[in-house]
Amino acid sequence: MESRPSRRTSRALIALLGGTALLGGAAVATADAADVSTPQIVMIDPSANLTNVVRAETARGNEVDQTFRAVGKGFVADLDKADIARLNRNPDVLLIEPDRPVHATQSPGMSVPAFTGSTAPANDLFVNATTITGSTGSTTFNTGGATREAGEPAHGASSGAASVWFTWTAPASGSLQVSTAGSAYDTLLAAYAGSSLGALTQLAANDDANGGTTSLITFNVTAGTTYRFAVDGWGGQWGAGVLNWTLTAQTPPANDGFADATAISGASGTASGNTTLASREAGEPTHGDASASASVWYRWTAPADGQLTVSTQGSGFDTLLGVYTGNAVSGLTTLAQNDDADVGGVVWSQVQVPVTAGATYSIAVDGWGGRRGGVSLIW
Repeated sequence: MESRPSRRTSRALIALLGGTALLGGAAVATADAADVSTPQIVMIDPSANLTNVVRAETARGNEVDQTFRAVGKGFVADLDKADIARLNRNPDVLLIEPDRPVHATQSPGMSVPAFTGSTAPANDLFVNATTITGSTGSTTFNTGGATREAGEPAHGASSGAASVWFTWTAPASGSLQVSTAGSAYDTLLAAYAGSSLGALTQLAANDDANGGTTSLITFNVTAGTTYRFAVDGWGGQWGAGVLNWTLTAQTPPANDGFADATAISGASGTASGNTTLASREAGEPTHGDASASASVWYRWTAPADGQLTVSTQGSGFDTLLGVYTGNAVSGLTTLAQNDDADVGGVVWSQVQVPVTAGATYSIAVDGWGGRRGGVSLIW
């Protein structure tokens, strides 16, 4: 079966392949004639999704050594005759021909060459992460010569092979957007919490964003917390890159602090809230688990003697719940705390405490393991 270049393929592009294929000419490489003992250059339609095509070949067990975008779109892979015949039936494939050693500026298959420099980037290792600051900014980098460390996580859809690291401390709580827009290669991007490479928690990761090959992530951050960003290249790619970040500061909930507790009243009722941007105060109780980190407060005065039952049933996350007496967050008397209600496999909380008419009680809702979200309080 013949591999016929599309009419959309330019003469210059075919000439750059350095092979026998000629637009409108006679000698076009065929599946039968292709030298399948050498890797094959596969050129695809510029409007097609190169990443998806390469992943499909990798899933079939075909080794893809290089991808390129600078001169057309395509990749170099070890293919047999059946693979070539199958790809020739793919409307996105423009041309398949054997790869041959030619000058790097002439061969699309050499657009991701081996790094020939003598040193790795200064921020190649996690411990040497470049510090970036501010609510918004942009910095350039180059992953030429970068490596992958032992124990390093996969930064999204691919393990990559050439990562660089950045560290940033949030100047305020809010929503942070990080991207590699402007980078000259197919990037991977991930954000982490944690202070050592072997104990990182991935917060967000992305390969391709907005139909392109650069990456974009968005996630919530807490003022004073340090975050790590890793930039790698899909399929082993490396090159010049740009890291951009923008923080949209958001206001913490009005009842974030003990002193600003929301007043609730009545023998029964419901209240709502949200802990997404809440924080933890110095001296604050743990509300049933040491992982408590984002609480909101409510204050209730008993209308009569009796027993108060409070729950967070209907909340959108795994809650912690505490009921206290006292006038200062660092000097509270704990009456009850709970993680999960004893009703079988739920993650909402429930407590019961005896109350005295006219006495005031403080109620805190937090999240187990740092969980945050919408609060439903029922009493």
